[in-house]
Amino acid sequence: MKRALSLLLVFGMVSLAQAAIVTKFLLGSQTSVLTTELNSIASNGFTAASAAFNNTVGQTGDGYVLCDVEGVFTFGANPTANTAVVLWFLMAADGTNYENTPTASITLGRAPDVVLPVTAGQTGTRVTRRILCPWGLFKAVAKNDGTGQTLAASGNTVKIRPITIEGIVQ
Repeated sequence: MKRALSLLLVFGMVSLAQAAIVTKFLLGSQTSVLTTELNSIASNGFTAASAAFNNTVGQTGDGYVLCDVEGVFTFGANPTANTAVVLWFLMAADGTNYENTPTASITLGRAPDVVLPVTAGQTGTRVTRRILCPWGLFKAVAKNDGTGQTLAASGNTVKIRPITIEGIVQ
């Protein structure tokens, strides 16, 4: 009986060792974080902070570790080459108090979290960047960083799609 049990155990371990684990990306739902806040923002101007995005398990972002950040921007004329719309994600470590919101007179003491380069030579830009997604509560703030043009009065958006990596045993 012991020998039969030992053989069964050994064969069971061998079959587990031979199982393949396939890694896949699981996409969450895309959510707009900045919309009307981007309307008519002048070159070097800042948006107001967005509503809070909750990236905790069971909430909007479900605790996913990666994000696709998509920016769609329209300008009245071609923006300056090698410029961008930059984003900060303002964290709330305690779930209530957020980092300072940058403005023309308040400089946040760290680099932006995302740089969304604009397309020179045309008035419209659609760009996506994959980043590490902040966890917990955060708000987004954007700066029209040196484009030399004002953003259109409507139709500009910044959206986040959370992404996680899952392993599937096959």
